[in-house]
Amino acid sequence: MPGDPITLYGPINRKEFQVPEYAVVYRQEPLRLVGCLRWNCADTGADRAGFWIPPGKVDRVLSPIEEVMTRMQGGEEEPVVITGNISDPRQATHIE
Repeated sequence: MPGDPITLYGPINRKEFQVPEYAVVYRQEPLRLVGCLRWNCADTGADRAGFWIPPGKVDRVLSPIEEVMTRMQGGEEEPVVITGNISDPRQATHIE
């Protein structure tokens, strides 16, 4: 549904991978497919990579892991703890 958080996954072995009929392709090279954050879809909430927006597009944001890595690269000495609601697009760091 519009506004829902999504994941972006790619196949480990592209040569043998068949894109499922129901899959939505986010990028062809490297192949990235849109997934959801339901229990049987994503491995963890840390896989959130954006939000589904009309008309069938992705609003790409930093994943929680990318957020931590960005802060660490910036030399921040304070420990990073992610406590926000990762399903809320208002709390996301958007990528331009």
